[in-house]
Formats: sequence, structure tokens, C-alpha cells
Amino acid sequence: PDLNLAAFVKALKSQGVLQILAEPNLITSNGEEASFLVGGEFPIPVLQGGANAGAVTIQFREFGIRLTFRPELTPNETIRMYVKPEVSTIDMTNAIQFSGFLIPALATRRMETNIELGEGQSFVIAGLIDDRARATFNRIPGLSHIPILGELFKSRDKQKSKTELIVMVTPEIVNPIEAGEPKPMPVMPMKFLENLAPGDRMRYDGEIKKKP
Repeated sequence: PDLNLAAFVKALKSQGVLQILAEPNLITSNGEEASFLVGGEFPIPVLQGGANAGAVTIQFREFGIRLTFRPELTPNETIRMYVKPEVSTIDMTNAIQFSGFLIPALATRRMETNIELGEGQSFVIAGLIDDRARATFNRIPGLSHIPILGELFKSRDKQKSKTELIVMVTPEIVNPIEAGEPKPMPVMPMKFLENLAPGDRMRYDGEIKKKP
């Protein structure tokens, strides 16, 4: 991993302005697509047709943070990657009523990009911004309707929040084991923010390759 980028992320995390949502380690074949989802599912009613016309069944729809990627190894051993981050949250402000059910909407932010970089290099995708405003109005029944003085028994609270999703990806090439070569012991992959000495690199089997 890029040690300068890791140090920058650690500094932001220590100041409370950054929260790490997930640190997955995914493996896929050259040219094959892979994805992961951090989130959940919520039920939505679906009206059936045909012989079951009028019947309502329940289907589930995913929400949360999804990352889809497809790596391709180039002839000069760089890695060309297609990356598609997506974040969706349940939006009750745009919910609708259907057959007696309250169905929430989904607020979705999505981005697609292609990039080419060397093994072990990191790149960052940013710009998935969520800007929200919420107003709350409270009052004391009866007293709040008194002319002029009624304003003393009312309160208004406005809240604004702005969040940005940042995706960091560090690709590594995993070579197959040669015939007769002993299999490495299973080791948990090192997280992006683990401490490494400058120039060190992490192998897939968990061993740290020291800089000569």
C-alpha cells in the first residue's frame, strides 16, 4: 500500500473527520468482474398479475455501499481497472403508499471510471457527496397560539449535514503456485492502514517482503 496515503488517512481518522466503513480484500481472475456489498436489504411489496392477479408478494432490494471492479493485466504488467462505486441509502422523505404499505425510496450516488496503474499503487475515487438539510418545529399546544407571546413557546431547529464517500483501491498481482511448491499457510491479509516500513510490500500469503 501507499504509505503516504495511509498516513494521510490515519491523520484524518484521528481527528474524527473520517470513518472507515469497510476494508475488504477481494480476489478475482484476470478480466473477471467482482463486487462486494456493505449494507442490507429492505422488503418491498410487488403486485402479481396473471393467474395470481391481485396477490401481493414481497421482494427484497439491496442498499448500502457496493463496489464493483474488473482488473485486466496489460502486456507491460500494469493493471487496467474498471471501478464502479455506488452508495444507496433509504430515503423516507420520498416514500410512497402502495396497497397499504409504506415503500421507502432509495437515494443513490454512483460513479464509473477506468484507470491504469502499477502493482501496489493506490488510487482514490472521491466526489460522491451527500448534502442534506432537516428542519424540526416544536411548540407547546395552546401557549404557542397566544398573540406575540406565543413565539416564546415555539422552537425551530435546522440541521445540515454533508458527507463524502471516498474509495481507495490498491491492486496486487497474485501468481499461481507452481507444481510441487508447498502451499502457504492461511494468513489474514494485512489491512491498508497496518504499519509497514518504507519500501516494504505485502505478499498475498501475508509475508512482508522487505526492501533490499
